[in-house]
Amino acid sequence: MMRNAVYGLNGESGEVIDLLKKHEFQGHDLDRDKLIDEAGINMILVGDSLGKIMLEYEDIYVVTDTKDGEYDKVVTEFQMILDCATKLDALSCLDRFIVQLYNDEMYDAVVSVYPFKSMIYTVYQRGTDNFEQLCQFCVEKQIPVITINQKKYKEELQHLADQYDLKIYLHTVNDKKDARNFYKAGVDGFYTDKLTGASFP
Repeated sequence: MMRNAVYGLNGESGEVIDLLKKHEFQGHDLDRDKLIDEAGINMILVGDSLGKIMLEYEDIYVVTDTKDGEYDKVVTEFQMILDCATKLDALSCLDRFIVQLYNDEMYDAVVSVYPFKSMIYTVYQRGTDNFEQLCQFCVEKQIPVITINQKKYKEELQHLADQYDLKIYLHTVNDKKDARNFYKAGVDGFYTDKLTGASFP
């Protein structure tokens, strides 16, 4: 099943690449409507493939990283996720989606589509100004984790999060020594490309 999904996705991706190649290197006009259609097919294939894989492997969790924080775009993107899960009779898989929020308004957009069980709030678009207000929002909405770039991590942010019984995760931490130091300072989790639980005592 997995190989079939990967082959199908790569085949459709080739259609998108071919359109761009003809425009960039062969002087053809860019058929934007066809490009959008092909890109949409790729999005559907990704959703279908992911859903099938998650049905087969029940220990897979997905952290969303949609980038958009605008209400209407968020609704559209998460409706696509819901539609794929519904089509595959895989609504239970949505319980293993961890929705990453970029602003307060995005929360309302997401819950208008589906009551996802798990959310985290990342501050890379919002910043850490008025951090206590963010902590209060997370407590009110039952969002247990705030994600911060490791370069913007400060002790005062950790103290505020601790006061509100919230967890802080940092991204992206690949150095074992840095991760251990952050862990000792009170950080609860990390986004990483290579570290595992074995990296910690």
